[in-house]
Amino acid sequence: MASRPHLSISDLTTIRFAALTCRASARRVPSGDPAVAMLATALRGLGRPPCVYAPGTEAVSFDEHWMLALLAAIRRGDRSSRTFLLRSRIRTAEREMLDASARVLAAQLDAAVA
Repeated sequence: MASRPHLSISDLTTIRFAALTCRASARRVPSGDPAVAMLATALRGLGRPPCVYAPGTEAVSFDEHWMLALLAAIRRGDRSSRTFLLRSRIRTAEREMLDASARVLAAQLDAAVA
């Protein structure tokens, strides 16, 4: 995983645990957790559940790579990459909400490290 600079084990773990929460409460409104909100919005934006592996799984899915790349673009302030990532996979109606929840998640993850 170290060969890809946008891959963060802690970010990946956060996303994977949030996916467990999403699966457990599939019929409820997402909680205030930005990772859960991001995954719930991704589900609507993709038109299918994102492929997120269980915590501790060594492999990383394409959807996980994509979400980590989005978080990395946000952290770098790379608006072009962020826009490309959102437009390449997410339905128009969900892009703004996914962008907002991903920005909140990135800020929360950065604050936890600081």
